[in-house]
Amino acid sequence: MKSRLGEAGEAALLGGTRLEVRGAAWTADDSSSALALAEDARAGLETVWFRADTGSRAALDARGRSILSGRGVFAEAVFLSVASDSATLTLEDSGAAGLNRAAALSGDARWTGRRLQLRARGGSTPLFSSALRSQTVVEASEVLARGPIIAFDATNTSAVDLSDLRVRGGGALLRIRGESAARVTRVHASGGIEAAPMFGGDLLGSYTGGENPCRISGLNAELQQVQLNADHVLIDGEPSAGLALCPGTVAHLRNVTVRGAEIGIYAECRGSCDTAGLITTVTAQQLSLEGDPDTGATGFFQRGGRLDLQGAVISGFADYGLYNWGSSIRAEDLIVEDIGERWTAEIVDFDRFCSVSQTGLFRGPASAIFTETWESRFALIQPTLTLERFRLRRAECAAITMGFDGTFEAQDGEISENRRGLNYIRLAEPIVGENVIFRANDLDIFRIL
Repeated sequence: MKSRLGEAGEAALLGGTRLEVRGAAWTADDSSSALALAEDARAGLETVWFRADTGSRAALDARGRSILSGRGVFAEAVFLSVASDSATLTLEDSGAAGLNRAAALSGDARWTGRRLQLRARGGSTPLFSSALRSQTVVEASEVLARGPIIAFDATNTSAVDLSDLRVRGGGALLRIRGESAARVTRVHASGGIEAAPMFGGDLLGSYTGGENPCRISGLNAELQQVQLNADHVLIDGEPSAGLALCPGTVAHLRNVTVRGAEIGIYAECRGSCDTAGLITTVTAQQLSLEGDPDTGATGFFQRGGRLDLQGAVISGFADYGLYNWGSSIRAEDLIVEDIGERWTAEIVDFDRFCSVSQTGLFRGPASAIFTETWESRFALIQPTLTLERFRLRRAECAAITMGFDGTFEAQDGEISENRRGLNYIRLAEPIVGENVIFRANDLDIFRIL
């Protein structure tokens, strides 16, 4: 069936029906979608406009095994599209304004968008919300989204593939949960990325006062893992964490830059940090974490789990460049510099140990790298830190502060222009290679029992 329609009400396509539309305009009301596809229906749209009242129905609604493809589709609607069961929605060179959501997916639905411009209402999710069931697939490329709180949202076993995006405004670019997987490539956003295998809580919450960005209220009955692959990603805004990798995340990061976040990357285990399903594992290459000296707390915060870091520049954070709390960290080709500027007037020496009067003895903020033992009622895990080919310089307190027992090995590096070079406490014995150069520090090595 071919049709050219002017202003019309709902068009419902029943099983097996075909519809091709050019140059039409539809209006949705409170009780119906502008265009609804039923089982096995097919629709092709070109240069079509949708308008909607304040109702909750979507401009496009695809059900069953229906297929809709649209080019030059534009909407002024609260919801742009819904896809459920095994429906497929594909939009190209399209746009929408006034959104609460651009897409709501469930079942084995597939939603694909290319070259879209989406403008959300304040406090809303402009693209992909609550992909709730198994094997839901979201693909988006060359999308400009504005005004989100969560731009992309994937839950349970969703698969999300995002590329060539610009997303401005809001608290997060992407939230993935359950056992979902996400691939993020060539993305520029002002909000961060949340990865959380467990439900409950509000991720990426405020970090003020040391609050955990992964505020999980409870565990799921089964251990889960989410997978995040990020390549050529720039987060350039003021989220509490550029990436919040919550317990059980497996992340592979490459060419990721975070600017202006309170924490560049936050990765943690929870409870028993030696339980396989709760270990957060991060493999990272070519990271750049740039902090604001007044508001940027930590470049990379790793609590429990494992970090393999190859090639990173961390600079301009107020408290720590790299924080290791009971983690296993191996870093190569690492530069950490200009840490702790805001503490300059507060730093004191306690028996020559550099500390900060506001935070108590031995905390040692303003350190390029800080390590300490993880102690809780579930576990006691000593940190391990291995550095190779590194440069740590211009930290207001210390290049390296080892808070408690643990292991530290370093070779092929330079520690220069710091108030302290290496501070360490208790019986931890650092292994420092002869090819590690100490230069122009107020004090190169200091130990306190």
